[in-house]
Amino acid sequence: MLALTLALALSVAGPSDFDAIVERLMKAHDVPGVGLALVKDGKPLLAKGYGVADAATGERVTEKTVFSLGSVSKSFAAVTAMKLVEEKRLSLDTSVASVLEGFRLSDGEATRALTLRHALSHTSGLPRLPEWILPTRADIVKRLSTVPLDAAPGAAWRYCNQNFILAGHVVERVAGKPWEEVLAASVLDPLGMTSSYAANALARGDGGVARPHVLDVRRGQRTIAFESHLEPWGPSGNVRSSAADMARYLAFHAGGGPEILSSGSLAEMHREQVSLEQSPAAADRFGPLPVKRRGYGLGFYTEEFRGVRLASHEGTLDGFTASVTIAPEAGAGIAILTNADHANLFVAAARLALLEALLGMKPDGAGAAAEVHARAGFDPEAHRARLESVRRFVADPAAFAGLAGTYASVPPGGPTLVVAVEGGAVTLTVNREIVLDLVPFENDGFIVNSHPMIGRALRFVRGGEGQATIVADGRPIGVRTSR
Repeated sequence: MLALTLALALSVAGPSDFDAIVERLMKAHDVPGVGLALVKDGKPLLAKGYGVADAATGERVTEKTVFSLGSVSKSFAAVTAMKLVEEKRLSLDTSVASVLEGFRLSDGEATRALTLRHALSHTSGLPRLPEWILPTRADIVKRLSTVPLDAAPGAAWRYCNQNFILAGHVVERVAGKPWEEVLAASVLDPLGMTSSYAANALARGDGGVARPHVLDVRRGQRTIAFESHLEPWGPSGNVRSSAADMARYLAFHAGGGPEILSSGSLAEMHREQVSLEQSPAAADRFGPLPVKRRGYGLGFYTEEFRGVRLASHEGTLDGFTASVTIAPEAGAGIAILTNADHANLFVAAARLALLEALLGMKPDGAGAAAEVHARAGFDPEAHRARLESVRRFVADPAAFAGLAGTYASVPPGGPTLVVAVEGGAVTLTVNREIVLDLVPFENDGFIVNSHPMIGRALRFVRGGEGQATIVADGRPIGVRTSR
């Protein structure tokens, strides 16, 4: 009965509905280009490009345009591992040390206990680490021996990109060839993903490549250079793909593609391996959303949206943001690929709005996208108005002089904030590490023009006797303590 109900509901939305959702949200969030793939009943429903692949040339995005997937790559790494598990060449509970000769963590007992399952579910005990720019995957794995662990393997969830570098290295050691070649032979080729790859030397396809973009609030979207150190990071973040190919990948996960893995293996990947209920590190950056993030499987988060079980993952690289969402019981899936930097809010709003349409759900109130915006304190019309104001506002540098000083965070315990005014330029330094360029749209209102907060609005509210408060999204985040 549930399957019949879903089948009837899935017929509600058509291509024009999906187009309207994507185009409206692209405009609201300044996203230059999008590749979209939709699957229902286990079969590709839509693969389409929107906007531009390169803002400088105006080249259009098509269904074959290749985007970087970032951490969506982790699900591909899990598939390559599960292939070897099905072939009985590995077990999820294989000790990593039994495969990688000389492998060590900083703790001897943890070295012996660490398994492939721990790596694929972020339960190795490794803390979140920066991206190490090292020549090879083996170099990255070797350096893990220097990292103090946060917990014993299996005891806690900690998101760490190096977990999937490690898992990919195990796969390539067992398979006897580079992980990128394993991926092509065991996943991409059988699924017919003819424009997907994980190393520049294996690039293929004739649809062109989307250029990475970053928002400059003064001038609009601009292209930036591709990240150049990612070759060793393939299993964790360096897979590239197109909307057309991702439709095939989604269909496979939704049970309708070529059976390169059994339904049992897919279910194991989509199943919660560890709960995130008690993990502050897993909290969504926009606060509680309409989707409930519950746990982590193997290369996927496990979620629930209005009673529908989901497996999902997002990915970010400089100039790219991507997302995959699968509803296994509904045979449905969504992939969103963008060439926009830190477009997480766009992705969060778009995937849930598309999911509502794809599953024929009656929106709650104004719909999931509006709820995402409200919870994030984002008003699309106000955002557009501020950008237009920035580009015509003539600043009076003297008006900014009263804003400089050190601000204590609100609530207490957060980062120290320092506002500097030099030659009419205003900057906000967070914990002496991150320097944000503030561009005025009015004398006390600014838009951030630096990572990781590009496009976010900040206001200064002045009080008597030199008081000043920084306000973001309608709430105070800092109060001046000294000038």
